[in-house]
Amino acid sequence: MHGLEDLARELDLLRARAAHGTGKARVSLAQLADRVQLARSTVHAYVSGVSLPPSEVLDAIVIALGASTAEQAAWAEAWYRVHGEREAVKRTEKEHAGPRQLPRDVAEFTGRVEQLRWLDECLDQGAVVTAIAGTAGAGKTALAVHWAHSVADRFPDGQLFVNLRGYDPGAPVDTADALAMVLRALGVTGPRIPGTVPERAAMYRTALAGRRVLVVLDNAGSAEQVRDLLPGTAGCMALITSRDALGGLVVRDGARRIDLDVLTEPEAVALLARLLGDDEPDHEAEAAQALARACARLPLALRIAAELVRSRSRGGMGDVAAELADQDRRLDLLDAGGDPHTAVRAVLSWSVHGLTPDATRMLALLGVHPGRRVDQYSAAALAGCEPAAARRLLDELRRAHLVQAQADGRVEQHDLLRAHVVERATGLPDAHAARTRLHDYYRSAARAVMNVLHPNDSSRRGTRLRVPPTAVALPELPDAEAAMSWLAAELDNIVAMTADAARHGFAEHAHHVTYLLWKQLDLAAYRDEAMAMYQNTLAAARSVGYPAGEASALRNIATVLDALGRHEEALVHLRQSSAIQRELGDAEAAAMTLTSIGVVLQELGRFEESIAAQEESLAIRLAADDRQGAAASMLNLGVVLEERGEFARSKQYHSQAMAVFEEVGDRLGQAHALANLGNISRLLGDPSAGITYLLRAKVLYEELGSPVGVTYVHAGWAMCEAALGHSAEALTHHHAALDLARELGNAALETEVLNDLGITLAAGGDEQRADGAHQAALDMATQRQDPHEQARALHHLGKLRGDTEYLRRAAELFDGLNAQKAAQVRADLAAMTHRAVG
Repeated sequence: MHGLEDLARELDLLRARAAHGTGKARVSLAQLADRVQLARSTVHAYVSGVSLPPSEVLDAIVIALGASTAEQAAWAEAWYRVHGEREAVKRTEKEHAGPRQLPRDVAEFTGRVEQLRWLDECLDQGAVVTAIAGTAGAGKTALAVHWAHSVADRFPDGQLFVNLRGYDPGAPVDTADALAMVLRALGVTGPRIPGTVPERAAMYRTALAGRRVLVVLDNAGSAEQVRDLLPGTAGCMALITSRDALGGLVVRDGARRIDLDVLTEPEAVALLARLLGDDEPDHEAEAAQALARACARLPLALRIAAELVRSRSRGGMGDVAAELADQDRRLDLLDAGGDPHTAVRAVLSWSVHGLTPDATRMLALLGVHPGRRVDQYSAAALAGCEPAAARRLLDELRRAHLVQAQADGRVEQHDLLRAHVVERATGLPDAHAARTRLHDYYRSAARAVMNVLHPNDSSRRGTRLRVPPTAVALPELPDAEAAMSWLAAELDNIVAMTADAARHGFAEHAHHVTYLLWKQLDLAAYRDEAMAMYQNTLAAARSVGYPAGEASALRNIATVLDALGRHEEALVHLRQSSAIQRELGDAEAAAMTLTSIGVVLQELGRFEESIAAQEESLAIRLAADDRQGAAASMLNLGVVLEERGEFARSKQYHSQAMAVFEEVGDRLGQAHALANLGNISRLLGDPSAGITYLLRAKVLYEELGSPVGVTYVHAGWAMCEAALGHSAEALTHHHAALDLARELGNAALETEVLNDLGITLAAGGDEQRADGAHQAALDMATQRQDPHEQARALHHLGKLRGDTEYLRRAAELFDGLNAQKAAQVRADLAAMTHRAVG
């Protein structure tokens, strides 16, 4: 079987065979749907070849149709073959499409013939790293973008573009953040992005291997900022622009560099002519030369000056040149002795004369926004107008070359323009009111996003935050895809907003935004952005003495630390958060933090303390009639009891939690409960029921976009298959879980899966590979200080190697955890000792 049609044809034969002796031609769709507990329409899509079922669903279908063990293995092989071929096609299509991130080509690009020829020669000669260095406003980005568009067809696998903001008024883009951007553009999802710069750089170079991709790194502040972003393969090319000479790249990395000066006078005059079209007669050649000199022959200044000329109903280049030459009439007096900022500031100061009053105000208000990319909704919040009006004002600024349009409809500013508008915003009479409206907008937008993504999670909808209503207009978010796209596009702005909150006293806004968003940030593994937001929120809360915000920020920081495996640090932050919440008498927040404390204590193997924390959290929530919160506490309590070996109690808590989650419509809670019930069913001796639970969990996790959840499902599925004696299927799921855990960088989960894999291998008689899996798990668990997985690895290594010392160490560790497993280890130790004596 090589395709969906073949698969459907064979399934039809299997349905016919299964109906033999019933008087029917084949098992009906209704009967089959009932056997596998899926909708009839879903089963029809699978058996008719409309879509490929998940592997576990196909397993369930062929089992329901009476396939033998050998046939089941053959079907599993066929599924992986068909799936592999389909994925290969998808990869080919994706690679062919590739990222296309270049900004729009520069209109009326003029001159730079020698520089364009030089760049062509660099490409022809196989240069991997090329740099354009030059003064501010000289047109480095314009040259890079124009040339990149001209050679885009020579990089069929895509073009990446990153503005590193090395000389912006705010902080430059951190290398780790830049690597996260390019990895996402290359198809690496958020949870798979590693935590450290070296790991990200390695994954980035791996993603580029075998591809032809052009990487444009704009506005670099230093060689160090770009070094980890350089491709490692000759098929790719990095083009860097910077005001810095980047000598380190030239010496150490073999970069080729060209120094870009301002335009020559003929080029500057030619650019003005192209920008103005036929509006200027030939006799104004002298005026054009004067205007070019007044603009210091900087392309940026020339473009703005040309718009000034076009906006005049009378006069022309001569009048504008005279005005710019008269320093007494400049709005911004500077005597910088030829500093390029002088020309730009002068032109910018005069450029507002050609704007409508509303556009002039919008330009100044853009300096209040702490982020880089502005859309019509955030602009409307700044100006206190409707989005449509804001769009018209942004378009007016774009036509005046005071903002640059981006592919997604947002606008951005050149760093010199940005510096200018930030200066203009200083002392603006309505700056505080505009800033307040902007913070209100992002808070309301955050709540709207979470209402779409997690509509039934009352604790995240801001109901307890008492968020006041706001009159600002919000973007339309019709579905989850739109909500996630908005959040991804605005994430940098939201980080900047929390930093702005710390500077300007908007601690409550920062608290509300991070409180609302933390669940989605955790689910999508936006760890870097989340940590920055939480630390900014903590600083904002402490600066104004806002303990509720401080406690929330401490708890959120702990969630990131815990995800990174830094459990002890997470526990310190959670204890601090809990102390503040108790002092405030905030029972609801205290219960939430206690739940997190219990989870971290469980991960540290401190089960008794974990149970105590979860039980206290449960009691608080039951007393407050917080049923959904109580269900979360039950879920976590069930997990700890499972670790302790109290399977019946564990199942009871998970079942109760599942009922509540279903009632309130909490799909993520349902997925967690189903996955846990799958594992508990196996431990209680019913692996078939476990597979049913896990199948339902996997569907929910995939719909919610949780690769971590899918990993846990594969891990549990493998153990159920092993318990049923299906070693081949078990190994398939073990390896799927192991691959996902490694892609996610989840060392805790990888350790657990390695131990599970060792158990399955040993049961199948492959003791050598089993030993290797347990040894790898032991090494990782020891490094991570995970006593539970250490004990598991030592127990199984002891049995495989006949080593009583390993068993003694395992028993001691299990004793320390107060785990029932200690009794089994001691029994194995006694039996081994008895055999040795005998």
